Amino acid sequence: MMSSPITSLSSRAAGRLGACVRWALLGAMLPALTGCLYLLAEHKKNDVCVYTVAFHQFARGDLAQGNATRIASSADGHKRVCIRRIPIVTSRQIPKATLVDTGEEGGYPTIRFSLDHHGELSWMQVCRQMPGDAVAVLVDGFYYGAFRVPHRPKSMNAITVRIPWSQGEAEAIVKHASETYKKYNPRMFR
Repeated sequence: MMSSPITSLSSRAAGRLGACVRWALLGAMLPALTGCLYLLAEHKKNDVCVYTVAFHQFARGDLAQGNATRIASSADGHKRVCIRRIPIVTSRQIPKATLVDTGEEGGYPTIRFSLDHHGELSWMQVCRQMPGDAVAVLVDGFYYGAFRVPHRPKSMNAITVRIPWSQGEAEAIVKHASETYKKYNPRMFR
């Protein structure tokens, strides 16, 4: 059966009208979508944590690079070390950091990282199981140096670290520690 020319004309017009409506809706929604994407990008930009600290155990010789280990390099790329992938303590467990005055002239800055309860438990376990072992210090994923786990730490609620970072880097780490902790643990600060 053949359709009449009037019926086919109206169905073509309806198809064109539908396409026009789709384009009009897309045109109206595009600025809104762009605005939402901009707000999401701004929100994510404000959530970026800087000067985050992580303490990692060095990989033992029997652990080849693989799922349990990874390579960390210094910011200048000159030093590369193989570390365990899972950190011992991170900025997620460090609510506060302070510069410690050691009284030495010209030495590297010393930072005391205060730990929350979870950090204390992790650090206590490390001090009991790995006394004297070296621990790698990473800042924003870059290797900065290493320190030895104390045999008898003065306190389990803090880690005191002295490695070759500049005074400016140490001050920035201290400045951002509590802010980073709040971003990693938002439920505690509602």
